[in-house]
Amino acid sequence: MQKLFNDCGGQPISAYAVEEDQAIAGLVASGFGIAVVPNMSILQTMPVKIIPLSFPTWQRILYMGTLKHRTPQPAVEEFITFVRDQSKTLSVNNI
Repeated sequence: MQKLFNDCGGQPISAYAVEEDQAIAGLVASGFGIAVVPNMSILQTMPVKIIPLSFPTWQRILYMGTLKHRTPQPAVEEFITFVRDQSKTLSVNNI
C-alpha cells in the first residue's frame, strides 16, 4: 500500500492499521472513516460506498507451486494446464 500511495505522490494520515481487509471494511461500515482495500465480495453486503481507483494502474503477480519430483493426479494436471493457458491471456508474466 505504501508503494501505491508513493506512486500517487503522497501518504494518507492513518488512525488505524489492521491485517485483515474484512476488518477494515467493518470499521468503515461502522463509521470509522475511509479505507483502500481490494475489491472483495463482502463489500457488496455492507453499507459502504465503493469508489474504484483508476490511478495508478496496479497489478498483482500470482504464482503457482507444485512438487518437482511427483507426478500429479490427472485432475491436478488439468488444473495446472488451465492456469498456464489462462496466464498467457491474462498476464504480462507468462508462467
